[in-house]
Amino acid sequence: MELTEENNCILYRHIRLDKNEVFYIGIAKHKNRPYESGNRRSLFWNKIVSKTKYEVEILFDNLSWEQAKEKEKEFINLYGRKDLNNGTLVNMTNGGDGVLGQIHSEETKKKRGLAITGEKHGMYGKTHTEELRAKWSKERSRENHFSAKKVLNTETNEVFNCIKDAAEAHSINYSNLCGWLNGSRPNRTNFIYI
Repeated sequence: MELTEENNCILYRHIRLDKNEVFYIGIAKHKNRPYESGNRRSLFWNKIVSKTKYEVEILFDNLSWEQAKEKEKEFINLYGRKDLNNGTLVNMTNGGDGVLGQIHSEETKKKRGLAITGEKHGMYGKTHTEELRAKWSKERSRENHFSAKKVLNTETNEVFNCIKDAAEAHSINYSNLCGWLNGSRPNRTNFIYI
C-alpha cells in the first residue's frame, strides 16, 4: 500500500526491558517522527527511562489518523493506566489525541484558576445582556432540566413538570417523594411518573 497523507500514521508501544513490560502506548503521524525521544513526555515516562532501557515496537502502521486514535484508546484501555491503578502504562490520558481522562493535581488546578482571574478573565468588566440572562434562566428552569420527568397525581389527574413542582404543590418533602417515585421506598402515594 502506498503511503499518503491519509494513511501514514502508526501505533507503537514502549517496552521496558528490565521487566519486559509495556509502559507506554503512542501514536505518530509519520514513521520518521522521533517517537522515542523524551521531549514532551511525562515525568513518569522519564523516570522509567532513566532506570532502564526500552524498546519501541510498532504495532500498526499505514493507519489513518482517526484509525490511529481509536487504536490508541483501545490499547490504553487494554493495558490500563498506572495513575488509575488499573495497569502498567504511564500514559496520562485515555488516548485519542486529547486530554480525556487526564488527572490534574490540586496545584495545577489552582494555577489554572489563577491564570484566568481578574483582568485576565475574558468577561472582566463586561456584563451579559438581560435577554441572554433571561434565556439562561428559562433553560435552567425545572421543566426544562434534562432529567426532569413529569409526575401524575392519579387521584386528581394533575400533571406536574417535575418532582419538585409536585412536592411543593402538595406540601410533601421533596426527598421523600423522590424515594417513593424512584422505588427506593414503597410508594404509598397517588403520584407516579408519566
